[in-house]
Amino acid sequence: MFSRSALLCLLLGAVTLLACTPRGSFQLSPQTDPAASVLPVFVGTNRPLSDGNAVSVGRADSLSFQHYDISIPANRETGRIQWPKGSADPARHFVTLDAGTYRDSTAFVSAIRRALASKPPNERDVVVFVPGYNTTLAEGVYRLAQMDHDLGMEAVPIYFAWPTAEQMLGYVHDRDSALYSRFDLLRFLQLIDQAGANQVLVMAHSMGGLLTLEVMRQAELNRPGSVPDLIDGLVMISPDIDADLALQELSEISALPVPFIVFTNNDDRALRLASRLGGDNPRLGRGAEVAEFSDIPIIFLDVTAFSEDASGDFGHLTLGSSPALIELVPQLRDIAEALDYNPAAAPGLLPGTVLSVREASEVVLSPAGP
Repeated sequence: MFSRSALLCLLLGAVTLLACTPRGSFQLSPQTDPAASVLPVFVGTNRPLSDGNAVSVGRADSLSFQHYDISIPANRETGRIQWPKGSADPARHFVTLDAGTYRDSTAFVSAIRRALASKPPNERDVVVFVPGYNTTLAEGVYRLAQMDHDLGMEAVPIYFAWPTAEQMLGYVHDRDSALYSRFDLLRFLQLIDQAGANQVLVMAHSMGGLLTLEVMRQAELNRPGSVPDLIDGLVMISPDIDADLALQELSEISALPVPFIVFTNNDDRALRLASRLGGDNPRLGRGAEVAEFSDIPIIFLDVTAFSEDASGDFGHLTLGSSPALIELVPQLRDIAEALDYNPAAAPGLLPGTVLSVREASEVVLSPAGP
């Protein structure tokens, strides 16, 4: 039987996507490879800025805004991020071509508006990524760039950098920081709404799901029914939220984003340990009783079967790191629409994939056998 301290150490070692390796950091490169893809990522943060306008560890009492142009090499395996171990080679590694800070929120919103205007009218959407605990700014920005590229989002990528401690032993600090950040993320989403996107999709990972839930609750308290005005669609990936807390708070929100999709994984070792630390209470991303959420318009997608080809993430970010699952993502909207109108139609949607509807709002995805 593990002691509480042993469980804590295991959890904190497991949740980081780069455990036992050097932490990811921005590496500037004066040029990119001609075959690489370049993706601009917009960033808002309530972390402090250093004298050189670099984002620092800690909590700030106001928002600041940045941008990063990320070069993604062409020859790479889907779902993987190649970090330089020495000199950066744009033909093999993710590198940063440019970075800068906006003077204020007006300049930031104007930049997003220009990015949207450069896209075809039917692609003028934004995706806001809210990361989990123990994530450096570079790790989060590069992960968003990788997922945007691999998943074919065709949206303007925006990253919210809430103040994680960037330490393996910072789990409690980060949970408090998530709560500290709810008003700032709410203000940030209100700013993004001013840019005039067709739709705002929020993608929240792990503890970022808790922060997003708190923002929705606050928006409901401020003005009942206003959540869909800020968030048109919501995807939670392995949300590290106590299932009882999630049920209570979601039940009190009068209108939720549509679609609202929760990716779950019964092999998620990070959430298994988080559950142990929380008194063996299930997490929304693992072990929750889906039937208890039957009155809430959520679609649960169980992707446990795709854990094996994910890139060493302890089953905690399968959507972003499993090549097989990433290949299916463009068709998942069809599943969501089928479940909204006819749950029995879902199993026939994806050739080469086994789908079973366990509850009216839960689909289990599995690769088909040979």
